[in-house]
Amino acid sequence: MAIYYIMPILLTAIGIPMCRKQSGEKLRKILVAAYLGIVFLVILIPAAIRNVSGYDYNLYAGWYYDILFKDYYWIMNWSREKGFAVPIKILSVVFSSDWQPMFVIIALVVAVGIVLYIYKNSNLAYVSVAAFFTLGTYYNSLNFMRQTIAAIIVTFALSYVASKQFLRFLVLVLLASCFHYSALIMIPFYFILRIRLNWITLGVYSAVGAAALIFSVQISGFITQYFYKGYDPMKSVHMVFGLPLNSFIAFVLPCIPIFMFRKALIRKRTLNSVLINAYFFAAYFSLVGVKHAVLARFGLLFMIAPMLALMPDLIIVINEKIKIKFEKNAARAKICSLAIAAVFASYALMTSGILLVNDNHGVVPYMTVFDKHESGS
Repeated sequence: MAIYYIMPILLTAIGIPMCRKQSGEKLRKILVAAYLGIVFLVILIPAAIRNVSGYDYNLYAGWYYDILFKDYYWIMNWSREKGFAVPIKILSVVFSSDWQPMFVIIALVVAVGIVLYIYKNSNLAYVSVAAFFTLGTYYNSLNFMRQTIAAIIVTFALSYVASKQFLRFLVLVLLASCFHYSALIMIPFYFILRIRLNWITLGVYSAVGAAALIFSVQISGFITQYFYKGYDPMKSVHMVFGLPLNSFIAFVLPCIPIFMFRKALIRKRTLNSVLINAYFFAAYFSLVGVKHAVLARFGLLFMIAPMLALMPDLIIVINEKIKIKFEKNAARAKICSLAIAAVFASYALMTSGILLVNDNHGVVPYMTVFDKHESGS
């Protein structure tokens, strides 16, 4: 378990001096790029060499082993998404019964996507990295691998919601659905996420969300007659049981400062208007997950972009407010800024601890291919 604490603490300690303001913009970009190169390796290597860690590890290994003996006709008629199935079939031809290269490729795709998005959209790269490793996204990537790839593609698509480019958004969402069909839920959200969050819209969302939660069994029962038929709300273990309430509480806490400082966040950049909505919908699906565990996975589609881009801006906005309030007392402003940093660090480590203790992702203990352990299909 120690590795899950070492990674964010070490990367934050490295990132603070490397990502601080420099005398020249060119130098700053070089240092941030170098820092993200380190982050890339830290995301990639532990995920690529892991063995069994993550509940879905054996599931994917089993799929790989089955695919090894199937022809392409069977692959094209298999229920799994073709963006996943076809590349894995090709890997099985190249590497035969060794399924570890599949996990290496998945880890590579995740690492590239996360690092590239941080470089393009984060104003404080080390905060983005800390959020990625501690607030659940990293653990999701070790478990819901197809959906994580889809979610990363959707993460880039959200920028086109802010810039009102529906066609580009649609293309990326359709691409994401090649890895996980759940990405298709994002199409109507192109319009929903453009609505500014305020007290009125929050009230409407809350009322609709509460009704959907109350009648979730009936709604899910209707939907599963046509889609995701294996998730019967009365029989499927993923629907009958929910996730621990403490993980939802931990996830929803940032909604308070995000809503409080929403206007300042939106003034900083238009994209934040979309990301604020995205975080609230991620929180809603986390709430639904308390009742039906599998539905929390929809939140992953909304979660990554706010974690990587909105969280850093929230820290920046709060610090700007502090500087304005204590403009005549630099010492007090410094103390308050350090206090905010300490609060965020404590929150991040607390949330990571809750997730690891609950271990809904099956990532504990962390084991590698170098450990003597039988992995199976």
